[in-house]
Amino acid sequence: MNRFFAELGTERADQITAVSMYMGPAFEKSVKAGGDAPHAVICYDPFHVLQLGTTALDTVRRGAWQEMRRLDETA
Repeated sequence: MNRFFAELGTERADQITAVSMYMGPAFEKSVKAGGDAPHAVICYDPFHVLQLGTTALDTVRRGAWQEMRRLDETA
């Protein structure tokens, strides 16, 4: 993204109000803190946001299932 912002130029990059991106820290660093579009709101990629939620839910579900099996082996 740094190369993109370099080609875009500081004046035009500063006018960017929102950036949709993957949740990787390198992307956010390029846009924000000392980056090239400091006023842009970061909008994370919905696919990866849902993926994180699904993974967290699956982790909790598996833990609950294992706990139930410890309490009742016939469950």
